[in-house]
Amino acid sequence: MPAGQGHSVPRAGAHTFVALVVGELPCRGRRGAARIEETIMKELSCREMGVECPFRAEGETGEEVKAKMLKHAAAAHVGQLLGMSGEQRAALLKTLDEKIAAL
Repeated sequence: MPAGQGHSVPRAGAHTFVALVVGELPCRGRRGAARIEETIMKELSCREMGVECPFRAEGETGEEVKAKMLKHAAAAHVGQLLGMSGEQRAALLKTLDEKIAAL
């Protein structure tokens, strides 16, 4: 049997695809178009903070992102933090707050 023949795969419409991915059927908006409500995640990386590290904190709120960044920094970058003066740590926290506010 030639490739592609004899196997019938039903074509799924957008609603079926969304239901498979999201777990439920989407709302139907005007003109019958499917709408998916999307939560926009806020994110910040160590690289954006000037540190060569692949870590990226994500969260629904800036405070959640900040908490994850601080927890990660305390665990993964403790040596760098201990080597900073109080002024440098204050400047780092100020930069973190500015970046969080801009999310």
